[in-house]
Amino acid sequence: MASGRGFCVDLSGLTFIDVGGLRALVSAAAALHDGGGDHVLTLRSAPPHVRRLLQLTGWYQTPGLHLQAQTHPG
Repeated sequence: MASGRGFCVDLSGLTFIDVGGLRALVSAAAALHDGGGDHVLTLRSAPPHVRRLLQLTGWYQTPGLHLQAQTHPG
């Protein structure tokens, strides 16, 4: 889904992603950022294993990548 300043990818149904798939998302975020402006790739509803991979690799700090905060059901 496109937003005003980039794209949003909903990962709520994701059950598996390898490092290559995650690298593709991170590379897309970096390319959006390098393209100019404040464009970002937002990862929404990222499962815990995806958040952990981003932390382990340090890719969560990639310019142009926004990891949307987890919402906890009430």
